[in-house]
Amino acid sequence: MSNQAKKRLDLTFRFAGESVLGMLRAAVMAVIILFVLFLAFRMGMQATAWTDPGFSTLNAWGGPTELGAFLAHGLDAVLCMALACVLAHVVLRRPTAPEGTTRSLVI
Repeated sequence: MSNQAKKRLDLTFRFAGESVLGMLRAAVMAVIILFVLFLAFRMGMQATAWTDPGFSTLNAWGGPTELGAFLAHGLDAVLCMALACVLAHVVLRRPTAPEGTTRSLVI
């Protein structure tokens, strides 16, 4: 995680109690963080599924093999994490510029 991302995450949670929008931002970020952690956990399950003979991949997304299920879930997880990162970029507070300075728009 970059220093700028840490700063924005800290600002979002530090100022959560100041307004309804702040509380909403913090709640949405908490959901995004939990979602990304779940995706990492789920991919860990997929990566180790081949060691469990009872792990059924018969009707799995991506085909009847462990490799097909792993690739399909991996693609899904990457796309979901990318979407979560874009949403987090929109939701996180941006640091304010000090008085008297100009600041370019950061997208």
